[in-house]
Amino acid sequence: MGVQVGIGISRIKDSFVAGVQATREACRDIREPTLVICFGSIHHDHHELYEGICTQIDSKILLGCSSYAEISPSGVSRGTIVVMALFLPGVRVRLGEVSNYTDEKSLGKELSQSLSNQELPEGSMRHLLLTLRGIGAGGEEFLEVLQKAFGDIAIFGGLGGCDYDVGMSHPDFWRSYQYLTKGVSPGGAKAAHLCLPENDYQPAFGYAHGWTPVGPAVTITRAEGPEVYEVDGIPVFEFYRQFLGGTDSREFFEGMIQRYAFSVDMEYEGFKRSVVRLPVKCDFSKGCITYFPVQDLHGIQVRLLHGDRRGVLNGARRAAQRCKDALMGME
Repeated sequence: MGVQVGIGISRIKDSFVAGVQATREACRDIREPTLVICFGSIHHDHHELYEGICTQIDSKILLGCSSYAEISPSGVSRGTIVVMALFLPGVRVRLGEVSNYTDEKSLGKELSQSLSNQELPEGSMRHLLLTLRGIGAGGEEFLEVLQKAFGDIAIFGGLGGCDYDVGMSHPDFWRSYQYLTKGVSPGGAKAAHLCLPENDYQPAFGYAHGWTPVGPAVTITRAEGPEVYEVDGIPVFEFYRQFLGGTDSREFFEGMIQRYAFSVDMEYEGFKRSVVRLPVKCDFSKGCITYFPVQDLHGIQVRLLHGDRRGVLNGARRAAQRCKDALMGME
């Protein structure tokens, strides 16, 4: 029997019933899934959603979190739950999780240890690490720890989604949920280490983003850690008003500024890469904007980026094409 994939979606408002329905649909033709991946709208009651999901499957094989929007064969939806059940013959899955952590390095170490406590299968394997986690201080340190622990391994994953419509100053803008073995955690992380028999599986990846550079490179001339006060000697709010207009409306500014991020060039073990720093908090009383993931931005040269719907769609197309190209004609 080959690989089997089942997908379920529910638009029901009752969170428990939605969890049951979507999971049952995903597992309809898969009696013993290897792994189940779930994304549930941030507007659901995630404790109820989790309970509904777990009436259909063992929580040990569940990898899931909250989401701002959900993607399925039905398109993009909001207020829904999407579940994907996978049957992967011959694949060994090691699952690890952390319910709470103090910083990014400790998260990486604890998650690596949780996975390493389980034996690796024998034979020639390709390795893939899927990870979902809550919002933390900065993703680079977390990834570096995982890379040191597992070596040459492909890492794929993301952060749980929050309610981004409420504005950056609202606590729900920062609150996401992760599904662990014993329940739902607002600050945890879970990972699945897939050991794929080399002769049977060929994973491929594609990456792209939808951001477009705006203007020349600029220098952050005053910052305290991730809090930026001046760009090229200009107060940071005045710098952004060049693009957003002269409005002093807090709601308008917080909503629109999310479309403009900074690109920072970084180097890791000899490889240069560009990473995005997102504006996540406006402090009008202090005159600063906080960026995520956390980095000391003082004196750093950056490029302003603009994101919109067209850019995101083009980025998705590029990523899909690169993934297809990486398979080199394999079906």
